[in-house]
Amino acid sequence: MGSPSAGEAVHAHMMKVGILHEITSSNHLLNMYARCGRTDDARKVFVEMPERNIVSWSAMIAGHARCGEPCSALNWGKEMHVAGVTPTQFALASLAQACSDLRDVARGKQIHAQAIISGFYLDNFVKTALVNVYSKCKDIGSTLSIFESFEIRDLVLYNAMIAGFLSCALKVEALHLFKEVKFLNLEPNESTFVSVIGACSTEVGIRVGEQIHACTVRCGLDTNDYVGTALVDMYSRYADMESAVMVFNGVIFKDAALWNAMIVIKLGCVGDLVVQNALLNALVKGMEIDEAHMVFKGILEKNLVSWTTMITGFSQLGLDMEALGLFQSMQIAGLHPNNFTCASILRACASISALEQGQSIHGYMIKHGIEEEDFIYNALVDMYAKSKEALELLEKMHQSGTKLNNVTFICILSACSHSGLIDQGVNIFESMASKFGVLPSMDHYACMVDMFGRAGMLDRAKDLIDGMQFEANAFIWKTFLSCCKLHGHLEFAQHAREHILRLEPEDSSMFVAMSNLYSGVGEWQNVQKLRNKMKERRMKKEPGMSWLETKHGG
Repeated sequence: MGSPSAGEAVHAHMMKVGILHEITSSNHLLNMYARCGRTDDARKVFVEMPERNIVSWSAMIAGHARCGEPCSALNWGKEMHVAGVTPTQFALASLAQACSDLRDVARGKQIHAQAIISGFYLDNFVKTALVNVYSKCKDIGSTLSIFESFEIRDLVLYNAMIAGFLSCALKVEALHLFKEVKFLNLEPNESTFVSVIGACSTEVGIRVGEQIHACTVRCGLDTNDYVGTALVDMYSRYADMESAVMVFNGVIFKDAALWNAMIVIKLGCVGDLVVQNALLNALVKGMEIDEAHMVFKGILEKNLVSWTTMITGFSQLGLDMEALGLFQSMQIAGLHPNNFTCASILRACASISALEQGQSIHGYMIKHGIEEEDFIYNALVDMYAKSKEALELLEKMHQSGTKLNNVTFICILSACSHSGLIDQGVNIFESMASKFGVLPSMDHYACMVDMFGRAGMLDRAKDLIDGMQFEANAFIWKTFLSCCKLHGHLEFAQHAREHILRLEPEDSSMFVAMSNLYSGVGEWQNVQKLRNKMKERRMKKEPGMSWLETKHGG
């Protein structure tokens, strides 16, 4: 409902200037209150009017019908008849709506007869309202009779008919009408889809439901809360919870009905651990972590999959303390972690520098033989690197015969760079090929350039680039340029700029970095020159992003 505050101010002004009793002004005021759901205020205005016309009566009837007060709407219709006022097509349609809401077919027939007598029966607005009356009252014969009398049929009419067929359990007929809507190139709306999705019962088959789901996507209504609720309900009837959760996650604004549909799904799968775990996993993947936690707590007999899924969900979203707490609860419950559980909890330990807990988990893994998978080693490297124990772990991995890969070294070199562990980083880099059999790639050189650059060792970073066995790419030079900017080294920055211009002449990030560097050392003429060049090339500054995020997805 709209806010009548502005209308109230107008009402006060009308009283002040003495035009409240003019019928046109009063009708506008009456209509405003009725449309805003203020039917009591509308009635007061109506009662105080010295004279009324058909607009006054129609506004009162429509207002009560629209606000879910069908009995009051019909009573106003009676009073209008007693007053000798002939209803318009709009008043008749509102009265028909009231009959429809009450499922009162007897009064609906009276309105139908009145429409014929008054000559408004041929009005499509009235006939559509009568279709609603008969369909909701399950008089399918009268519904079809009126429907077939239409020369031109619009979407509102089809929606009424589809809903009518559905209320009479004529699901196949409702689906046929939907096909007709598509054939006529009418654009279905949320009302159409909510009804037709409801027709996709188990006897119709999930394939039809999936086709209608695809139609909602094409129409951009798959994220609508009403349509989403209908789809969730449909998929739950077919026990396809992965699709149900996918729809649920896609809905932008979730209303109470949609949440209730998900609750029904959860209640329906109580006792089926496989199904419960599947629902839990779907919610975690959709980052609905609060809802996932509710499902988790509702699982009476949790297995290792349940615990690991929930711990992984917390860890992936940065809820590291929650992940550690859940891990401890799992141990108290007497369950033993597997390699996936350990990898997730090690990531959580690395994120919050919980070395003691991480070492405890590492010890458990060694004791129980959980130390063979590559992703476990990478998690351990990440944790120990941030705790300045990277070389020790690398040596242990090497002695155990584990084959190290590129990602392992990118992870540890990056950690050394951020921790300022220059000597350790250099030793690791120089032993990659000779000791571990991994040839340094462009990414590893970038780590080293970043490491030297962060420490202010720009000469060493440049020497490394110049001594590479392959030509440095633009990314290496951008890394070097960022370090030059960090330490205000103009000469090296200009050298890096020349290489970036040669390799990626259209990239705007270099211009932005150089502009910031020039301004930092007060060379405003060069700042202006760069800005002019950027304007000439119509460049725009791109959002900042670290190289690890760019190349490795964070």
